[in-house]
Amino acid sequence: WANVVASEIPARAERIAQQVATHKPHLIGLQEVTQWYYGKFGAMQLVYDFLESILALLRQHGVGYVPLAVMNDYDHTMPINMEGDLVRLLDRHAVIMRDDPSPSGLRPGKVHSGHFSSLVPLPFGLGSVPRSWIAVDATFNDRRFRFIETHIESFKTDTQLAQAGELLAGPAATNVPIVMLGDFNSDANQNPNLYDCTPTYPQLIS
Repeated sequence: WANVVASEIPARAERIAQQVATHKPHLIGLQEVTQWYYGKFGAMQLVYDFLESILALLRQHGVGYVPLAVMNDYDHTMPINMEGDLVRLLDRHAVIMRDDPSPSGLRPGKVHSGHFSSLVPLPFGLGSVPRSWIAVDATFNDRRFRFIETHIESFKTDTQLAQAGELLAGPAATNVPIVMLGDFNSDANQNPNLYDCTPTYPQLIS
């Protein structure tokens, strides 16, 4: 929790908002837009909402964005001291779209989402680490495409590969062009000296 506070979420959100307001992409995928709660049992308060911070700051910059889909993944509450203070984190990822008053050429269609079945188990029988994906069917100047966003496993390579396989067999199994983005935890340069040098990136590219 001390690290979360020290990470200066509002300042980080402002830097992200500056980049988005400068370039104004039509669609954006965001990972780890976590909600952080703090307080006593039965009286916890939302302290940080990374997604809402970014959206609010974008409005201040004169650029409107709306969420097309938000997926909740890992949700965990735990004590942080002997005084009964608790911290809850709700890890989320999202797809947001530029909200233009005038036509931009982009028209969103059906939004799909789902959870992966291949997951890393938690110790002591506490379940598993949920992971999920979002897919948006859209047209841009009458050209159809599918926009896929996800945050896949980082700690176990075999689970990461299995989740990539679920993406390929599921939302990516389409004949229209695909834009796929997210936190894949797989080194695109395939540097064997890095911990995230996994075969997931070349599998997705191929």
